[in-house]
Amino acid sequence: MICDLMLSTSVMIAREAGWKNKVRLLLTGARAYILLTVLSWSIWYVFLVFHTADYFNGAPGFYAETHGLSAWVALMNTLVVVLIAPNVLRSFCLHFITSNIHYYGDVDPKNFITQTQVLNNPWFWPLQLFCANFGSTHGIHHFVVGEPFYVRQITARHAHQAMREMGVRFNDVASFFRANR
Repeated sequence: MICDLMLSTSVMIAREAGWKNKVRLLLTGARAYILLTVLSWSIWYVFLVFHTADYFNGAPGFYAETHGLSAWVALMNTLVVVLIAPNVLRSFCLHFITSNIHYYGDVDPKNFITQTQVLNNPWFWPLQLFCANFGSTHGIHHFVVGEPFYVRQITARHAHQAMREMGVRFNDVASFFRANR
């Protein structure tokens, strides 16, 4: 899973076999993403394209002023800075951490100890900040399913000690290069 949900859906549709399945995925994505997601990502892409083109134009701000778009660009900038960019950052952090704490392929689906790892190395703190320390505490959820995230924060020290004793892997950064195996 990647940060951009619409791009992710497009990749899944491209990989899907048969037109019937492609249309089914497209309709599922459309129902899931209309209206707010499409609007948010559209503003994000327009923001990126506009400011990139504006930068390479050689006179930043000139195009918006000469074409009467200053008010629209100011609104777009505000929406991106206040709403959209923080959500893009949070989505990226959550998806990056989530995709790297789970092992795939060569793990026993019934053995919870081999399914996850704990990412609590200080290198991950900037990412953990935007996803509620998910990499450090999500593994606890695989053992104690009913605990909400805030209880896992409180019990993390004792849970991590027990998980180490049981053989759960911690900060296995090499798994990034082994395709989470």
